[in-house]
Amino acid sequence: MSWPTPSVVIVGAHGAIDVTNAHAMTDYALGQARSGCGLILDLSTLNFFGTEGFSALHRVAVGCARTSTAWSLVPGPAVTRLLRICDPQGLLPAADTVHAALATVTDQMTAHPGASRATAIGTRLDMPTPFLR
Repeated sequence: MSWPTPSVVIVGAHGAIDVTNAHAMTDYALGQARSGCGLILDLSTLNFFGTEGFSALHRVAVGCARTSTAWSLVPGPAVTRLLRICDPQGLLPAADTVHAALATVTDQMTAHPGASRATAIGTRLDMPTPFLR
C-alpha cells in the first residue's frame, strides 16, 4: 500500500500562547510549512492567547506570503477574543473548523498556478505549550 505525501500540514497548539512561547510557535509552524504545501494552525483548544500571539500570527502570515504558502487558522474562544480587537477587518484567514480550513487552503492552492495538489489528509503535529504557574 502506498500513502500519498500530505500536502497540508496541520499544526495544533494547546494550553497557552504568550510572550514566553509565541516565537517558538511561529518558528515551529513556519518550519513545517514548505513551498507547495498548505498550513493550518489549529488554535481551537488554547485556553489563553496573549497579544504576543497576535504578533506571532502576523509573522506566520508574512512567512507564508514570502513562500507562497496557502494557510488558514482555526481560532478557539481565546484567539477569537483577541482577533476581534487586533484584526477587526478579519484579514487573517480564519475558519470555524479544521475541515473548513482544509477547504480554504485547498482552494488557495488550486487558485495559484504551479501549486502542488492538495490532499484531504494532513499531518497533525501538536506543539505543547508550557504550563503557566
